[in-house]
Amino acid sequence: MAGRASAWMVALAVVGVLGGTGCADIDADPPPTHQLGGALVAAWWDDDNGAPVVRVSVTPALAGYHLYSLSHDPAQMGGVGVKTSIGVTGGWRAAGDPLPDQPEEVLEYPTIGLELSVYPSQPVVFTVPVVADGDAPAVVQLSFGLCSTVRCLKPVRDATLPVAGAPPH
Repeated sequence: MAGRASAWMVALAVVGVLGGTGCADIDADPPPTHQLGGALVAAWWDDDNGAPVVRVSVTPALAGYHLYSLSHDPAQMGGVGVKTSIGVTGGWRAAGDPLPDQPEEVLEYPTIGLELSVYPSQPVVFTVPVVADGDAPAVVQLSFGLCSTVRCLKPVRDATLPVAGAPPH
């Protein structure tokens, strides 16, 4: 694995509600309300050249749920889904685009004629190159949605995750 962890932050549980919010709900009768426990972790790493990067891990807690991709375009899908977006603020800023460790795949909804751009139903780790832009601690800003072939969960918009510890030297 490229890089070495220098500090980990405590996982943050993200709460959402099952239902049709943000995605087409294929079931005619929605299930009772449940909570989604999706783990988010932001951690400092250094890349192969020793430069600081922030790694953001998104782990769906429910089997069969997929994270929408960075390239997902809800406008081309009739408003369905939410594009994954990751930013870094505080005393740091992104010096490049987030890079996922999983390939994009297509999640098909044949009954409504949609093909959604998602990542496999497993944890996805994004690596974001960063540069110092002040003295404040780094903060990750994250928006994302999770969907299965049956329904989607309420999107998470603009969640903030402080990156604990010091960046690698």
